[in-house]
Amino acid sequence: MSRVLVVTETSRSDGEFRRPRVRARYAAHVSRYRRAVAAAVSRLATGDDVTLLAGRELVDPETLPAGVDLRRYDEESFKAESDPLAELGSKLISAWWPRREAEPAL
Repeated sequence: MSRVLVVTETSRSDGEFRRPRVRARYAAHVSRYRRAVAAAVSRLATGDDVTLLAGRELVDPETLPAGVDLRRYDEESFKAESDPLAELGSKLISAWWPRREAEPAL
């Protein structure tokens, strides 16, 4: 048995989405993301101790299997180190997604 830390994206502020079309698509994204997180954590929890670090809106605690330790970004002490972690998050996301010049349709 091992310990697994699952880290989700941070959730977006509603104020960032002023256009109704974008807000509606984000709501659909959150719903799909919650299901994906629950499925991934359920697979991992069968053989490992799982800790899930997530934003409040990106996880539904009722869909998580028993024994998963849920931690939320806003309750953790990383706030004191938010700048280095924000920079690391930006680096990870930029490495994950294609550059804007490579995918102009994005």
